Amino acid sequence: MKKRILGLVTAALTVACTLGGTMAITSGTASARSCGHTSEGIGFWTTHYYKHCGGGHVWVDITVNNAVQPSTCVGPGEERNLGRNVTKAHSRGVPCGPSAW
Repeated sequence: MKKRILGLVTAALTVACTLGGTMAITSGTASARSCGHTSEGIGFWTTHYYKHCGGGHVWVDITVNNAVQPSTCVGPGEERNLGRNVTKAHSRGVPCGPSAW
């Protein structure tokens, strides 16, 4: 009797852990990217993004293959695809666009 109860408890815990893990992965996948410079992919297929979470428009400085590129103006809440081969992307908070006028 004890072995049967222990087996049922083990099976219930296995199912609960499996479903719990699935929910965590699903909710993590559905969540938005974090603020700042992030990337997705591996090696040559890595795509870089910049998400601005602050208020107002700011300049984002981008470095591609260790060469500085022209900055891009990013608005509040905007997520910009920066392409591939980005080695660095950051903002110093310098205003641009409508918020700088």
